[in-house]
Amino acid sequence: MPEKFLIIQTAFIGDAILTLPMIQVLKEKFPNTKIDVVAIHSTQEIFSASPSVNEVYILDKHNKHKSLFATIRFAFNLRKKNYAKIISPHRSLRSSILVLIAA
Repeated sequence: MPEKFLIIQTAFIGDAILTLPMIQVLKEKFPNTKIDVVAIHSTQEIFSASPSVNEVYILDKHNKHKSLFATIRFAFNLRKKNYAKIISPHRSLRSSILVLIAA
């Protein structure tokens, strides 16, 4: 079974675009790895269009996952997917919570 990596990028469009080369390099170095991304609605298409990304999960920071409790529940759902590596190029409290719980 291939390893699974999770990239958490819930920042703006420019940050998402700058994250794509990192994802491409990871896929080149680990070609059998499944790479999933946590993104926001406005960047979903950017990651979905990448052949290096297997699945995109939406973190709805302004509605569905606005509360701390909802964010924690989202993170526990990610944890069930057993990621070998979790990378968060965007530094924020919410992203840190996701990494801490999902790992």
